[in-house]
Amino acid sequence: MGTKPRFDRSFPATIAPVDGIEGSPRALAAWMRANRDTIDLQLRNEGALLVRGFHVESPEAFNDVATALRPELMRYVGGDSPRSRVGDRVYTSTEFPSEMAIGLHNELSYTRAWPQCLFFCCLIAARSGGETPIADSRRVLAAM
Repeated sequence: MGTKPRFDRSFPATIAPVDGIEGSPRALAAWMRANRDTIDLQLRNEGALLVRGFHVESPEAFNDVATALRPELMRYVGGDSPRSRVGDRVYTSTEFPSEMAIGLHNELSYTRAWPQCLFFCCLIAARSGGETPIADSRRVLAAM
């Protein structure tokens, strides 16, 4: 594969190619399939992973990467955010005006079935702002 991703120890932990080699979505998906148990342990312990440097540039490539880790992705059913489908089980972010804030929440926690993992991908960077803040809800609850 030529690329050996690594974990760092910050929150969220980051997976990135090493030695200055930029990775491909195909290499990332293969690595995720081969290391699913390690990634799952990291997710359970840390709550999130940030994947950078693999040039995921299309909804199809994003779907390939996400299904490498979770082959059975959920459809966005029962949610109350306005979203558009852009690929097989790939949707836009909440389509609110940029001046509106979206508070910390647990995705679809009010439904009978919620996702094990959430995957985010930025295909078109915002001209300004464009942040997706995340937090480990377990740590937030413990701090309260």
